[in-house]
Amino acid sequence: MQKFNLVTETIVVEKTALIQAIGMGKPFGITYNGEIISDPIDKEEIFIFLGTILPQSNNVILGPKSKLLQELFGTAYKIEEQDETVTFNAELAWELIISFNSPHASYDDTTSDGIGEFTDGPLEDIGWQATEFDITYRTLSEVIEQSCDGILLCIEREEPYFFSGLAFIKDHDCARKKVFSFCQSQIKSLMENDPDFAKDNLTDSEEEAAEFFKLL
Repeated sequence: MQKFNLVTETIVVEKTALIQAIGMGKPFGITYNGEIISDPIDKEEIFIFLGTILPQSNNVILGPKSKLLQELFGTAYKIEEQDETVTFNAELAWELIISFNSPHASYDDTTSDGIGEFTDGPLEDIGWQATEFDITYRTLSEVIEQSCDGILLCIEREEPYFFSGLAFIKDHDCARKKVFSFCQSQIKSLMENDPDFAKDNLTDSEEEAAEFFKLL
């Protein structure tokens, strides 16, 4: 999975397309990879901006300066203008970005509570059953991030360490297979080596989970 850390990454947008989108006075979006999407807006895209900006004058359409663009987008975005492009730093817009994207994220790791569920049904079934053997969603998300295609949109700082992220899985079949296999292997090892999870000591819910992972 590709990590896109808004602390270190910038978003480069084609200037003419941006000016045209603003000049329309209608909703548009800017994706993490710099694409500008107007009507119809695909809500499944990963946006760093989504909304409507009302031009303050005709000068915006004719050729806005970066100072004016900065005023239009507000302090949540740091904007630099080049000859043909406009560069956005969106680190300070993280709370807005969460609101744009969390409804269609594969999982949400933006709160102190950590990951609570997977939005993909079959993947959520695996995660739910795995918790019976103390396998966390965070552990399973690491398997996905290391093994499958997708985007991890995040804020990550080293000192003091801070992480907040939204994940978007592109290959759900990969995620389901990798996570199931990982859980099956981990639970098999627990049942063979940990007396608390020995076959004869399993609770009803643990037995159900073991059957789910084809270990009984």
